[in-house]
Amino acid sequence: MGIDFQIDVSYEMSKFLKTRLEVPIQHFEGFCPFDQGSGTKNGEPACITWTKDRDEARQDFGLDPSDVLIAVKTTRKFHGTRLPVLHTLWASKSSVEVVYLSDDAHQSGPVKTVDLTKLYGIRINQERGHCAKTDAILKYFIKYFEHKSYLVIVDDDTLLSVPNLLKILRSYNHSQPVYLGERYGYGHRSNEPGSSGYDYITMGGGVALSKAAVLKRGHCLRCTCPSPDTPDDMQMGLWMKFLRIPAQHEGGFHQSEPRNFHELYVRHYTPVSFHRFEKSTSTGDIDVAITKKWFAKYLGANAKISSKAKVRQKEPNEMENKVQYASDSNHGDQNSPQVHSAQGSDSSRKDEL
Repeated sequence: MGIDFQIDVSYEMSKFLKTRLEVPIQHFEGFCPFDQGSGTKNGEPACITWTKDRDEARQDFGLDPSDVLIAVKTTRKFHGTRLPVLHTLWASKSSVEVVYLSDDAHQSGPVKTVDLTKLYGIRINQERGHCAKTDAILKYFIKYFEHKSYLVIVDDDTLLSVPNLLKILRSYNHSQPVYLGERYGYGHRSNEPGSSGYDYITMGGGVALSKAAVLKRGHCLRCTCPSPDTPDDMQMGLWMKFLRIPAQHEGGFHQSEPRNFHELYVRHYTPVSFHRFEKSTSTGDIDVAITKKWFAKYLGANAKISSKAKVRQKEPNEMENKVQYASDSNHGDQNSPQVHSAQGSDSSRKDEL
């Protein structure tokens, strides 16, 4: 469709239809977003189509919280600001073991970080990209936590519901290679047979990898970082494409803040994560009160988000599109699992881990 990144398919399709073909969206209430099929309107069925709760169709392969490790990817400059907020919101209450992996060893109260630089002898923290750090995290998991079934990597400003995460993970066979989260795409071209495009899981909302996937990547001699600051999420997507491990999209993982999504969209999936803490408009510092408010509404123990809740459906012209598109970037040979240059990657923003 003339763009390199595929982020929000429904938006991108509607934009293509409107701008390229001059076909506008026609709103029709008969297509219902949730299970309202039993209702009537003027004596006729109110809905032509509707959806069921996706979670009801999930298999349960069994998974204990002790079988999962959550690795928080952080850096020294955020130890005193982001980590206390993250720990208070969800990590301190987590039934899953949480480790804080950084470029500096630090302890403040119950939060203790591990210095990956000393363990692996490289400068893992970069201004952007973070491939070296993610590479070190994968090696750290194999060395110290190979007895666990899943590795989940999140940023130090990721809002996470651990119970909802476990619900998702249990529905996948962890004895097989699993690579899941919010899926993006790069370089897909429908009119180019054999396109070098690939899918990848964006890191901000978190990425879950089964041990089988981590081990398979660890045994891959070609699965390396072209440079320490190569975008880690895109590079991982290339590794997984090379290893023939598909990127599994789970709509409950979100790369952006809750306020950037229409509530009907959020309710369509069980929310697992959101990315970035809210900031004060006056100081630019973390607004802890608002961040806690969003967390409680969507991810907390008493969150009311459900496909059966009543929410007024907005008209299309009321719905704000808040998707942030990454810019074009130059990529090298996609037959090798390496991103040679991806400075436009969503995960390559300066100071965003």
